[in-house]
Amino acid sequence: MWLSLILWLFGGVVGFGLFEITGITGPILAIAVPAIGLILGIVGRSQIKSSNGQLGGLALANIAIALHLVSLVWLLFSIGPLLQTLLAR
Repeated sequence: MWLSLILWLFGGVVGFGLFEITGITGPILAIAVPAIGLILGIVGRSQIKSSNGQLGGLALANIAIALHLVSLVWLLFSIGPLLQTLLAR
């Protein structure tokens, strides 16, 4: 769960810089970071739920999942024009 939140922060701070990487590598990395964070958030929430109250942080896991979902949706809607400009070079 913590790694998921750290990935979200990394994606938010460095994510726009990933688009500057030449070719298709930048946009793929920009989508991969929140996708991996989403998977880690879901795994963390699953582990918290299966711990029968021994592990805390369910609210943070849900927040991480929501943040990654919003990031992915935003990226997918905004990446189309960016891909066109990158591939036109």
